[in-house]
Amino acid sequence: MSVLNTVCFLLALVVVGCYGGNEDSFEYGLKASTPDRDQFQYKVLGEDDLTYGCYGYVDPEGKSHSTFYTSGPRIGYRLLKQDGKALDNPDLEAKWENFPKECNERIE
Repeated sequence: MSVLNTVCFLLALVVVGCYGGNEDSFEYGLKASTPDRDQFQYKVLGEDDLTYGCYGYVDPEGKSHSTFYTSGPRIGYRLLKQDGKALDNPDLEAKWENFPKECNERIE
């Protein structure tokens, strides 16, 4: 990787949020762009003590590749949807309204 590409990547890294109303909650967002790929990650701690989030990238052809998940001490890390395909988690109902708004914009 050339120095110019490294500088461009560092300049394109944007943290869109990392805050919480109190010590028991948080919201986090990250968007990074390079000349050939956009990457993102967003997550929030819900009132039910579960983390709801999404991460992925947009490839050079403009196709979005997204993964949606939830995690917590009672359930571990559970994938809910990947690249538009729902994953089989019969004991876990996705509460899409709990996801960060940036994730909900990506639900296909």
